[in-house]
Amino acid sequence: MKTDAAHEAKREAFDRACSQMAQVHDATRGSPMITQQTIREFYEAQGQLAALKAQLKDAEELTTKLEGALLASLEDGQKTQRGRLALAMKETERRNVAWQKECEKLLGKNGVEAIRAGTAPTIYTHVVVVLST
Repeated sequence: MKTDAAHEAKREAFDRACSQMAQVHDATRGSPMITQQTIREFYEAQGQLAALKAQLKDAEELTTKLEGALLASLEDGQKTQRGRLALAMKETERRNVAWQKECEKLLGKNGVEAIRAGTAPTIYTHVVVVLST
């Protein structure tokens, strides 16, 4: 399938980029500065990631629209063409419990706040590219 080949090519390019970045990291360890090439590669990788995220968003939107149309057709009793592919409806249930309210019943509001206060935050550090003039 054309999409599978394109996906595989992108995956191979991604794997190559990761391998190159690992080599750059090893090569620059102990180096006095980060090279322009490394910064440029990072900046380009960010651009590629943004493009892939946009593609993913488009694919998710299309999938949602198609699924809604197909579900409506199935619910209306429309038959599917015979062939290798078929459709079926599947229902799943999930109950979301409001954990904070349930914990407050057991521990009280002060107990829940004490647990929150005693929990260390997770800190995420990201690298950003700043374009200088």
